[in-house]
Amino acid sequence: MSQIFKVLSLFFQSLFSQKYRIGRFLLWTGLTGLLLMGILVWAVWTFSTSIAAWLTDRIPYDWAKQSWLFSLVITVFGVYIIYIVFRYLLLILLSPVLSYVSEKTENRISGSKTPARFSVWRAASRSIRVNSRNLLRESTVSFMLLLAGLVPFLNVFSMPALVITQAYFTGFGMMDYYLERHFTFSESVEKVRRHKWASITLGLLFILFLMIPVIGPIMGPYTCAVTATRYFCEGLPSEKADIE
Repeated sequence: MSQIFKVLSLFFQSLFSQKYRIGRFLLWTGLTGLLLMGILVWAVWTFSTSIAAWLTDRIPYDWAKQSWLFSLVITVFGVYIIYIVFRYLLLILLSPVLSYVSEKTENRISGSKTPARFSVWRAASRSIRVNSRNLLRESTVSFMLLLAGLVPFLNVFSMPALVITQAYFTGFGMMDYYLERHFTFSESVEKVRRHKWASITLGLLFILFLMIPVIGPIMGPYTCAVTATRYFCEGLPSEKADIE
């Protein structure tokens, strides 16, 4: 619970505080988020039906093709695929800027005057590795949970588990903007596991923010990146000891 409340507190502090805000970076992340959100809406409108039809054709059972419920599930699954790809594309495309924002935030907290060690190539390559790994794992788990959702009684548990899965891996991507400067890839995986409820909370906040038209794509990525950095730099004593 301490991880959850700490992330919530830092998120709303970062959202309304001017201390960590750097206008030009907020503008860049916002414009990129809006552009990708527009592409997402267009892709869902254009391709979701085609993807659903293609998936339906792969099913060998005629009864499934004639079932409106099955067609609905397939359509939802097609939209979900597009949404997952959009979310990870956003994390990857924004990685150079958000990594720099994270480093600037950390320097402000620590009072360090050391010049930024930021590297576009390092940030982008690390983000591609982390988010490709997370995309594969989230997609695999989500597919199994969606299938479980078709089974009576299991769907009561599968839908909440699906949301938690999405939030965990999304929060992982946000946390890594800080972790990449301090830990190896395998060490970062372990750190996030030990702070899984912080990751889930951060990821859920990010997902919910993206659902807010215009404001969400503008404010969500930046605020979550700052929150993740502050969490590791200003966390509870027990958390900071674990991180260090």
